Amino acid sequence: MADVTDCLLGLGADKHLDRERALRKFQQLINDAGTSACLNDLAEGVKELLTSTTWEQKIGGLMGAKVMVEQCDIAGFDDLMIDECLRLLEDNEVRVRLAVGQLMRSLAAKLGVSVLQRCQETVLASIHNHFDREGEGSRADSTFSSGCITPTLLPGNRFPAATAAAPIGGGPGSPNLLAALLQSSYQPLVPGVGQMRHGTEGWKCLETSMKVLQQLMEGTGPAVAPHITPDVQALLYRAMHHPNRFVRESAHFTAASLCEALAGPQLVDTGLELAQRLADGLSDNWSQVRYAACVATRTFLNCVGQESLDKFLPTLTGPMCLQRYYVAEGVRLYAQETWRQVMGNTGRTQVAKYIDQVVFYYISQSKANNHAVREAACAVIAELMEKVDRQAVAPHVPDLLRVLLLCFKDSSWPVRDAACTACGRCVLAYPEEAREMLDHLYALWSDHLWDNIPTVRENSAAALAKAVVAYGEEAVQHILPVVRNLLPQAYQQPAESQKYSGLENTTTFGVAARKARDNDPFVHTNQDMFSCGSLSARFSTERLVKSDGCNDYGFAR
Repeated sequence: MADVTDCLLGLGADKHLDRERALRKFQQLINDAGTSACLNDLAEGVKELLTSTTWEQKIGGLMGAKVMVEQCDIAGFDDLMIDECLRLLEDNEVRVRLAVGQLMRSLAAKLGVSVLQRCQETVLASIHNHFDREGEGSRADSTFSSGCITPTLLPGNRFPAATAAAPIGGGPGSPNLLAALLQSSYQPLVPGVGQMRHGTEGWKCLETSMKVLQQLMEGTGPAVAPHITPDVQALLYRAMHHPNRFVRESAHFTAASLCEALAGPQLVDTGLELAQRLADGLSDNWSQVRYAACVATRTFLNCVGQESLDKFLPTLTGPMCLQRYYVAEGVRLYAQETWRQVMGNTGRTQVAKYIDQVVFYYISQSKANNHAVREAACAVIAELMEKVDRQAVAPHVPDLLRVLLLCFKDSSWPVRDAACTACGRCVLAYPEEAREMLDHLYALWSDHLWDNIPTVRENSAAALAKAVVAYGEEAVQHILPVVRNLLPQAYQQPAESQKYSGLENTTTFGVAARKARDNDPFVHTNQDMFSCGSLSARFSTERLVKSDGCNDYGFAR
């Protein structure tokens, strides 16, 4: 009895590590229980934890209940746990709500579709009720805030009058007319309200309720199929376009569960809309959403069957192909394996077959807000020109080269680096088609030979070498004057470590100078902050800043 009491106290402990240790002890007590009395004591303790007012004890009770559901058969306990899950579905603590989903899955796996029938209405109502934030109207599907500040006009399309605190002349000839327009257009924005409200704030339990729906589907298995009504599918498709990225991620994982439940002809018949939603997920700015979309896409294509792939590949080929070059390693590796599983040795043929859709997608991704997406687009465009059937690609080469030229002037140096390399590969693959843009390319390659980023300089030199291979003496005549001008300038460049040259490298790894620079207040105080992968000042207004902090390449996204 003392062991049972200690174990239950541990399940309700404040520290996560203590609860995990108590859970292992709890499992051992169940395995060693010689009488039903011991199990009943454990069950009563779990019930008491679930009715506690602290979230630590609630989550400990849910953890213990999950073990008991999976390993024990106690009369009335499972039904009571279903009631407790529904009661805690919208608990204030997110960790409790996540534990509810895990317990729901165990209950559905054990008791079957009856758990879904009992819980689905409540779970769907929770999703519906929190789909839109308080204080905001109902959000139409695929509607995102543009972030623009729009003036509020009075009836008759009139600007509001100026306030008494700041009298401003309003006549057409008044010198203060511009000030009046500005005052009426740019209203003060309160943090946490309207457009100043963070995209992940205020959705309450929407994400966790979506996860509970996913867990119910996975636990129930194929028997869930009759309960996936058109209304449920429509709700899921809306969630896949939700403004909250965490909701979108959960919705894509739920879509994977839906595919497994509807595998076969039923999924093929209703799959076109889902395929489009998955393509949108594969184009998301957030890597976590892209990964969830990759998981859902692989599941979807496996569940529709090899014989039905041609129905969906026009939509999914381009997005699937681009993910193989995405910067996030988890997305990239998963996408590469999916490509091997789905395409086998027919990848090039399939890309050529759907070349129009693929090129359209690549071009759209080269203009994405995420610099990592634009970088991947450059790499995949170069691959397209090098490896796919020339007859299929040739009509699109001018458009693709123009896209790479724009990316070559990007404010983010990894994008310029990728575009620099891609242009060299494309010139080598299609030398005649690239001739009309050679002057622009020579100028950009030459400018990037003295870029601040070492890899950009190196890849520019490699691209110029490819131009020499493609055009021979003609290219040499363009490159030699640049080389003769730049090489002597290396003698005029001072060493960066000159400031710390008086230090001796007597430390274990000879890094005294490096440590001195890293701890130099002058280097790290009152300096501009920069975004990852970009040398654009972090808080600059994009439309006003034309330089990337190093060199101005005449282009601002």
